[in-house]
Amino acid sequence: MHCWEIMKDEPKWQDPKTGASAKQATGEGFGDDPINLGDDNCSPTTATEKRPIGRDSAKAAKKKANSTPGSSSSSEYASTMKELSLQKISIFQEKVV
Repeated sequence: MHCWEIMKDEPKWQDPKTGASAKQATGEGFGDDPINLGDDNCSPTTATEKRPIGRDSAKAAKKKANSTPGSSSSSEYASTMKELSLQKISIFQEKVV
């Protein structure tokens, strides 16, 4: 208690937003204010903020994105190969006849 008596009026220990030292001196509001030990810029995320995507989710999304264009190009490749094989068969049939 003697430390508080000495330091209560020091600017470092006063809350400029609410005047906490005046409230505590009268005994009202003691323990009502939460203790902020961190920087104001580093506040914990709230429910309104969205969490960043995780590593595994990012990998899965990237893999899914890469497989989608690949499947369309592979289907184009398959259709082109089918056309070529049909052309080859028709050419062989013309030569035989």
